[in-house]
Amino acid sequence: MTFDSAPEPSGVHGSPEPLVAEAPRVSEAGLRRIAAVVLPELMLELAWDHFCTDTQRRGGKLTQGAGAKQQGSKLQGPKLPLLASGLPFAVVLLGDQELEGEVPATAQLAAVSKVAQRFGVRAGQTIAEACALVSNLIVQELVQRDVIEELERLAEVALGFGATVSYEAPDTVWVDVTGVAHLFAPADLPPAAARDVHLQEEQLALQLADRVRQASAFEGGHTVRVAVADGPRVAQALARWGRLAREGVLVVRPEETKRKLAELPIVALPLDAERISWLSRLGLHSIADVARLPPSAASGRLGEQAKQILELCQGYDPEPLTPYRPPELPVEHSSWEDPIDGVEPLGFVLRGLVARLSSRLEGRGEAAQLLELVIHHDRSIARLRSVAPETLLRFELSAPLWREAELLRVVRSRLDHLKVAAPSLGLTLTAPVLTHAAPAQLDLARSLAVGGKARTSGSGPESLPVLLAELVADLGKERVGVLEVVDSHRPESRSRLTAVPGLKKGKRRSKKRRVEPVEQQQLLPCGNDVEVLELPSRLFSHPLALSNVQAPPHPIARIGGWAGGEGRAVRRSPPGPVRRRGDEQLEVGATLSFGRRLYAVTEVRFESRLDGVEWWTPHPVSRDYWRVTLETQSLKGQRESFDALVFVDRLKGGYYLQG
Repeated sequence: MTFDSAPEPSGVHGSPEPLVAEAPRVSEAGLRRIAAVVLPELMLELAWDHFCTDTQRRGGKLTQGAGAKQQGSKLQGPKLPLLASGLPFAVVLLGDQELEGEVPATAQLAAVSKVAQRFGVRAGQTIAEACALVSNLIVQELVQRDVIEELERLAEVALGFGATVSYEAPDTVWVDVTGVAHLFAPADLPPAAARDVHLQEEQLALQLADRVRQASAFEGGHTVRVAVADGPRVAQALARWGRLAREGVLVVRPEETKRKLAELPIVALPLDAERISWLSRLGLHSIADVARLPPSAASGRLGEQAKQILELCQGYDPEPLTPYRPPELPVEHSSWEDPIDGVEPLGFVLRGLVARLSSRLEGRGEAAQLLELVIHHDRSIARLRSVAPETLLRFELSAPLWREAELLRVVRSRLDHLKVAAPSLGLTLTAPVLTHAAPAQLDLARSLAVGGKARTSGSGPESLPVLLAELVADLGKERVGVLEVVDSHRPESRSRLTAVPGLKKGKRRSKKRRVEPVEQQQLLPCGNDVEVLELPSRLFSHPLALSNVQAPPHPIARIGGWAGGEGRAVRRSPPGPVRRRGDEQLEVGATLSFGRRLYAVTEVRFESRLDGVEWWTPHPVSRDYWRVTLETQSLKGQRESFDALVFVDRLKGGYYLQG
């Protein structure tokens, strides 16, 4: 099966719903400008990718030049480019209804590699005819839907260069670049050169070609040819058959369109192969020959399309673009036949999914706020192990992300620590929640352009959302947040961990009276100034119970260093009530233990009292807080001391370390 080569409205495979074709837009000069992206080896690249995946799945690995198979790991490592393999390769295109059963020997080849062409194999030959010329010809099946999906994905990438994009199978994507070329001119150009429209369009074409190559999941990227001209058919013909620059781009000025078209062969016209062959037998080998036909003779030789073909030969191309409308939610999927164990092979598949998703988001001008990764397991093994047939991983992002490196960091941070319950057969990556992408303004210290991609140095504030998303994916949403001040008298309840602002779900605004912030409320009654309890640098969320509190055996209990040497101090009774738990007293000279170490109390001073705090709850709080200095002996024999905040539970009894 092959795609119909007869001319038809562009974008016929674009949107699933019929769209009204828009009228051609014109620029200030009165002409519209269309960029055509032609991928001449798209079918070969897709089929070769399937062939390499099947070979690696069977445990083999292609080597350069011979095609010999060696033992290798599945789904791992880069795939050898088709040209470097040196193998004669051909593609048979199948429809959805032709997937069942074997491909007959009478099936026609849709695409042929350059190595096979040197042996005389051509597209349009049957498999039997081609194998008679090359005995070791590799014929790979390719589903037509795979080509359509790849073109649709590349059309989304092209959305970053124009509002209207369209595509046509098997190899063309169009984008209307009328009036936008100046947005892609380098900032370091002289003022005179920056106003050159031709130079601006060259820069646009170069960036468009680089973006399409980078959007490819194949080693080395797609083979891309880009031409900018006055119409879609003119640009397509020039991109396919014109003499392009070394970078694979061609920009034709409006006044040069007719001359450039006249140099092209007759196969550049949108005619079927049978009519082109008949015109060649008549001696018409170039577009210039067709343009010289009189109108009376052209209708008999060119058929019903004579008027459109003659206008095209003169450089007039009014055909409108049928806009392609991408799906609401971008979904990337990859599957394989043989189940694989572990997460390391999934990392190679994930890299391709993230790269394709990132290129689509960048073309849309959108960013993901939520990612969902589904691991599809072998259902029979999952049923045997009593586990779910799918594993769903959700990644709630603290800030919208769309760059490949950032998305990959977030997903890999959790996938690398995942234990797969059953062998996997596929991966699906979805961005169910999208928002407008708001890139930061250019900063020479943080943003660098490398190969057409922007990368960040990782040291500026723009790297914080990526770090937060990575921490949330690795630790969990409930363990990452910001501290918020809470209205409470208990020290352990004066702050709490709340979600990062970007992770909070949207709530409806209430019409109730706005509550003042905590710092503006008057929590204490009017009167004399109340001394605020000084909190320690480290505060335990749950107070630590102190055990083995022993009263001092002698009235002289303070052992500490005076200025100039060691000495002893007489214990002084601290003010306030006696601090007891049975016969125990927390006084100077007392000993206590926690954390498998013994400490001596060298100083005690009263701080504050909480009496009946939160009396409306089932567990009211009544405490006496004391600032104590604890001393211990280190492993090296040196004395160490530190201050601690200790309280006595006046309702239940007992001593607790607050911080």
